Amino acid sequence: MATSFISYKNKGIWIEDSILELAIIFILKHLDDDSDWLMPFKERLRNNKKGYFVGFMNLGLDKHLSDIDKINYFSKVLDNAISELLSRKNLSLTELNSFENKKDYELRRLWKSELNTKDIVDALVNLKKIVSN
Repeated sequence: MATSFISYKNKGIWIEDSILELAIIFILKHLDDDSDWLMPFKERLRNNKKGYFVGFMNLGLDKHLSDIDKINYFSKVLDNAISELLSRKNLSLTELNSFENKKDYELRRLWKSELNTKDIVDALVNLKKIVSN
């Protein structure tokens, strides 16, 4: 199972790629601002969730979270994604595989069972810790 080291300002965490891809899906759902600074960040996130960067996903946090307003906005996005996931116990097999089916065929890794959202929440909480400290 591939993992990637996600860092921000010399702090970082290891996250399983499959969990990180799901976390990115929920982050993108809550990045509802169309500010100019967010467009390249959203594009980077979209590219990372496609499965192209197995074992070396890079969210570009240092580049895109360059001031306190951007950090605060992203922290709020993480809070919203966490809240949404906490309101659900599991992601269904159908939902998980619908995410995978949006990838190029050779990059799909179909899920075999539903997933407890706790794994994604833990990743988002840890991501918020490195961004907020």
